[in-house]
Amino acid sequence: MKQMEFWSVLISPLAAVALVLVLGTASEVAVAATEVQKWTAIEEGVEWLVQQQQTDGRFLYGGGNDDYDCAATGAALRTLLEAGYRPGSDIIINATNYGDVIGDGLRFIFSRATTYAISIQLHGDPDTNGNGLGVKFVPGGNNSRDMFVTGVVLPAIVATGTPDELVNTGGLAGWTYQQVVEDTIDYFAFGQNENVGYSDGGWRYYANFSASDQACSLWPVVSMLSAREWGIYEAGFVEGELDKFMSHIQNTDGGCWYTPHSGYSNMHRTGNFLIQSYYTGNPVGDTTVQAALNYINNQWQSTTCYDGNFGVAGAMWSTSKGLEYMVGLDDTAYITNLHTPGTMDPGDTWTWSEDYCEYLVTNQQVDGHWNTCGYFGVTMGTSFSIDILKSATVCASVTGDWDYDDDVDLEDFAEFEGCITGPGGGTAKPRCVCVDFDGDADVDLEDFAEFQAAFTGSLP
Repeated sequence: MKQMEFWSVLISPLAAVALVLVLGTASEVAVAATEVQKWTAIEEGVEWLVQQQQTDGRFLYGGGNDDYDCAATGAALRTLLEAGYRPGSDIIINATNYGDVIGDGLRFIFSRATTYAISIQLHGDPDTNGNGLGVKFVPGGNNSRDMFVTGVVLPAIVATGTPDELVNTGGLAGWTYQQVVEDTIDYFAFGQNENVGYSDGGWRYYANFSASDQACSLWPVVSMLSAREWGIYEAGFVEGELDKFMSHIQNTDGGCWYTPHSGYSNMHRTGNFLIQSYYTGNPVGDTTVQAALNYINNQWQSTTCYDGNFGVAGAMWSTSKGLEYMVGLDDTAYITNLHTPGTMDPGDTWTWSEDYCEYLVTNQQVDGHWNTCGYFGVTMGTSFSIDILKSATVCASVTGDWDYDDDVDLEDFAEFEGCITGPGGGTAKPRCVCVDFDGDADVDLEDFAEFQAAFTGSLP
């Protein structure tokens, strides 16, 4: 018997039981950034995002540049993969089939991949697998976009969760994803600046540039942290060398300059510093980390374009990731300069993470995207916004309770039914992760059995 024919058999007894239960009523109150609102914002953002894919698989950064489009594609794919979608499966939202969005996007980024000869550096040997090659995602020789584009793309490859998958297009066709990630990490280690004074240990534009900056120096670190999910580690010298650069990039106010001992502080670069501190193993009690946290707290409510926090998607993303790494989503000790909260879900605590979520829920545009001031553009800004919301969103504590009202009833079943994909069918929408009880990236009969066992009907 086909999978969907089973559903009609198994659903009937559940519906019969439910219909004899008394349906309770819940009072509605005005709330801000509830879990339901967060999930809704994520799903509307995802729907907008998939609509932006072009016929060749790319997502547009803005400005008509293939290299930047590759970065925007990497950011969008990572967001969609982390929302539960997979290559080889069509994304269908509200009865519209957008096709194999992930697969098409991966083909685009791999069409941009190229090998790069690497060798022993003053700091040590960056070539962990001994093949003499690195990989970057900007074609040709050194390019001012190498570090940024490659650093944004690699986490998308790791997010597929398929290290043994084979590249099927471009110059790396036949390589496994694992091999691509290994050689990309070797490229970052090779490209780390050396013997350049205060810039020693950082990165800029392309490999072994003559100086380092705190914006470019984020992306190799993000990629190296991501690669560790596959057990892939960079050469041992990289962390210690980055520490040297970090000692010259922090301003006296705790924020970070763009280049060592030059310019002024801003939120984005200081959020980067927290991510780098997590990578190098500097604890939250370290004086430099404390100074960075103090700067972020003081500047928390800033909306200054480029250099502020709220409304600047890149700053919000790096600060969110840095704070999540260093102090956690539930921190109430370090970031206290928060906006006044709205009414929240019972049991929730007002934190920096909730402050971000309330802003994003309130400021999402009607079509699902977020505007951003500063770098990165609308596509990447929307990807970043979804990431922040998803990090802070949790499933209900009661198994199968879709609407967070502490029971599992017909209203929850109606939503569960919309998540059914069958074995290997992928994800219908991001929130369906909450009813994928066995964590196998689909919603099928096994998940239904869990839901059926949890069913209570409406409770008073």
